[in-house]
Amino acid sequence: MCASSAPRSSAAGLAVAALSLLLAACAAPPAAAPSPPPLDEQMRQAELARIQGSPGQARALWQQAARDHPTSKLPWLQLAEDHARAGEHGSAIAAAQEAVQRDPADRDAQGLLALSGLRIATTALAGLREHPEGLPGTTRGEATSLTRLLRDALGDATPPPPPAPPPKPKPRVARAPAAAAVPASPTAPATAPAPAPARAVVAPPPSTPARAPVSATVPAANPFDRLR
Repeated sequence: MCASSAPRSSAAGLAVAALSLLLAACAAPPAAAPSPPPLDEQMRQAELARIQGSPGQARALWQQAARDHPTSKLPWLQLAEDHARAGEHGSAIAAAQEAVQRDPADRDAQGLLALSGLRIATTALAGLREHPEGLPGTTRGEATSLTRLLRDALGDATPPPPPAPPPKPKPRVARAPAAAAVPASPTAPATAPAPAPARAVVAPPPSTPARAPVSATVPAANPFDRLR
């Protein structure tokens, strides 16, 4: 009986030791997860990858930075700008909305959101203009209201005048060939006329003073004629 009880006691001891180790492992705190790299370092690496011509790697680094720092708007702003540069306006709108959710007053995020939306709307309107039936009535009304709102937001209440049409080229008029010039017949050189002889200037005679009229004198009567 002593020989049979010895294996049982050793097995029980092993079970107790294993249970103790298991309890000790559960009681130990889990290993701390490694802290993510700083946001500035991640943004620098992503920008460096973009400059070196690796847009896919740059986007992966920005997305990783967004996961590591969920409250930051910077990775989403960079993603929105990168999508807008590539013409991926739907993805740019989604990234810009993430940035706006984290900072509603951010002007860059609002601008990217508006610009990407306008690009999509412009493409859709261009396709509708080529449609044979033109714009639907509801679409035309809403587009007019949005255009008015856009002008007010940009500070331009009046639409710009349409560009002037290019000037039409004037038709060329065929000109008749010029007649050959007839050479003039040689003529003797014109001689200057001889000067006319100067006329002698005759001075008028000096005026003589008019003589006073001589009054006729009547002889006085002889007083001795009466005595005769």
